[in-house]
Amino acid sequence: MAPDVDPLAQLVAAAVESPHDDAPRLVLADYLSERGDPRGELVQLQCMLARLSAEAPERGALELRERALLDAHAARWTAPFLPVVGVAFVRGLLSSLHRSPTQLLAKQERATLEASLPHFGVERLILRGPTKKVGALSETSSLAWTPELRWFDCQLEDAPLAVFARSPHLHRVSTLVLEKLRCGDEGLSALARSGVLPRLRRLELPAPTHGGAFTIRGVIALLEAAPGLRALHVAQAFRVDLAELAVSPALRRLELLSTGTTSRGPALALARSPELGALQELAFDAVTPVDDTLLDALLENPSLARLQRLSFRRPLRGVLDEARVAALRARLGRGLTIVG
Repeated sequence: MAPDVDPLAQLVAAAVESPHDDAPRLVLADYLSERGDPRGELVQLQCMLARLSAEAPERGALELRERALLDAHAARWTAPFLPVVGVAFVRGLLSSLHRSPTQLLAKQERATLEASLPHFGVERLILRGPTKKVGALSETSSLAWTPELRWFDCQLEDAPLAVFARSPHLHRVSTLVLEKLRCGDEGLSALARSGVLPRLRRLELPAPTHGGAFTIRGVIALLEAAPGLRALHVAQAFRVDLAELAVSPALRRLELLSTGTTSRGPALALARSPELGALQELAFDAVTPVDDTLLDALLENPSLARLQRLSFRRPLRGVLDEARVAALRARLGRGLTIVG
């Protein structure tokens, strides 16, 4: 490690950059334990617990020790981050941090977080509400210490989204959620050109304002620019043409797709898409018309050979043919969810 770089911050950065890999967290645990920091034992314990089944006989003793560590030290560890919502730590990192952009940019809060997050990291940073200070927000290094950034009610138009996408602190983000976007394709294209996408594995663009100004072309540009993207959620974006998406080779890498349309034809086109060979989970949102023809298209599509989970998020009791539903259940088992 370079002598002018905080070694603890480097180890936390490695854990943030590989959110599903225990190895960097266990190296972090060793470093902390060697220095007499009980947080090292917590990291190790929580990594062990995450790998165990709920019925594992050793689970009870490990959970008791975890609770003892948290009772003794969690108040001190979480003091810089209050209020903390939910479980305090997940596999050794702070579980979640909820802030509005205004709170995150307040002078004292910003200083505290920028000093503390490099030593802890946070599994999920959740922002709520719009801001006119997108430039200042993009410059706060707090964004650099989370693999999952969720910004609800962001209301970003094209120019502010382009500013946010140029942030030098989004390079560790692997899950990005931008709810209630106001942008068009220009904004999504700016995001596609940014440095965010190479590490991105999951992208969610739910409920854009007024049904969204962006189109399927902007979404495809994002897919093409993100080679590691495996999960895409685009809901209530009424200008996103699923029929055009269905023929895009950009779908081929996706393992999870959650989307919807108010029109029957585009829904059928997606269900028949030959580009879904890697797909393991498919979810249609509540506005999507679902009927027996759609079920037939899903059952007959050979590209869905790897599908393990299928969800329809609208009341469908008594609407669908039971024989078709039974055929889907035979194929997917518990992986089929029908609301209603």
